[in-house]
Amino acid sequence: PGSSAGRMGASLIDKVTYEETKDSLFDPVDEAAMLQQSTFPIKGDDLIRLAKEFIAANNGCDKPDEMLADDFTFAGPVVGPLPKDTFVKAFTGFKVGEAFPDMKANPYNFHVDPFEPNRVWFVTRAVGTHTGVMMGKIEPTNIKVYSPPQAQSV
Repeated sequence: PGSSAGRMGASLIDKVTYEETKDSLFDPVDEAAMLQQSTFPIKGDDLIRLAKEFIAANNGCDKPDEMLADDFTFAGPVVGPLPKDTFVKAFTGFKVGEAFPDMKANPYNFHVDPFEPNRVWFVTRAVGTHTGVMMGKIEPTNIKVYSPPQAQSV
């Protein structure tokens, strides 16, 4: 309990293929070779395109019936698991776009995980000014917020 793998049921560790290095603790893995050996049916460029479409649709919340499976479950490091309807209600309930109307997420560095070839990682550096009410109760501060880099995956 407490780990996201435990909350999600079957352990993700059993599904991840690890590359063992032969020489040094810090030898990089051969990402290209690992991805080429992948049997996941959606290839890298297509998977990255789909991830970008998902993000552009407010993490699927703008088109939940089209982009989120009926059995969709969100499981984060602290929150979850949440079923589809609960996730959509919670995620859209923050109303970040109303609180920060000029917010830009600035996602970059999209890449397929060679250990989990069904996962796309990316980084965001969000910037926005708090000029609107957040979550119906946090009054505007007019402070421009610069978020630190945040690694995310879908």
